[in-house]
Amino acid sequence: MEPGLNQYILAASVCLFASFVQGTSGFGSALVAMPLLITFLPARTATPLCILMGLIITTDLTIRLRKHVDWQQTGLLTLGCIPGIAAGIHLLGSCSDVIMRKLLGGVLAAYSAYALFIRIPRVNIARPWGIIAGFASGTLGAALSTGGPPAIIYCTLHGWGRHRMKATLSAFFLLTSLLTIPAHIAAGFTTSAVLKLFAASALPVLAGTWLGSALYSRISQASYIKILLILLLAAGLLLVFS
Repeated sequence: MEPGLNQYILAASVCLFASFVQGTSGFGSALVAMPLLITFLPARTATPLCILMGLIITTDLTIRLRKHVDWQQTGLLTLGCIPGIAAGIHLLGSCSDVIMRKLLGGVLAAYSAYALFIRIPRVNIARPWGIIAGFASGTLGAALSTGGPPAIIYCTLHGWGRHRMKATLSAFFLLTSLLTIPAHIAAGFTTSAVLKLFAASALPVLAGTWLGSALYSRISQASYIKILLILLLAAGLLLVFS
């Protein structure tokens, strides 16, 4: 089904807001966009749209922050995400929209609760955990465009500074998008409707990313991210129990 005018306007507005969030925090575009997009688009349309949107955002952020990227850790995560993408494609193709909404809600609620209430000190993590986190991110990314939480948790446990963490996550999500997009095309999820919605949202995504990056160093990150996580927790619970 071809999208209507209202869907174009709503999708562009959601993508503008979601890209602004990622520009300021370094993560969260899909976590914010998916629970909003899935209210008026099927999961099989919203997911590839979010992946395409993420490609613009992460390309911009990776270029800006390239000197802070930890390429060794990025490689570990990417190695794990490759088989995860195959698992996510299967999940997206075999589950109904109702199941996908509840799964998305569960991911959002679980991650937000973890980030808000659990404090784990910096630890020395064995290299295989990077591959495991990458696999989980690849699966959730290909199925729901919400592959952030496993990779974010993995990077957080290292205790990196925010520049290194933002840059490394951006580089990983860029590579994940480049791997996931061809898989979505091959599976038939990237339809003409998805491409039209993406074309309508591309400029808002660029504008949101630029504005968010401009405000990155001027806002209180701790307070901003806490408010964002509370909103994500509420959105996740609403999707699970609706």
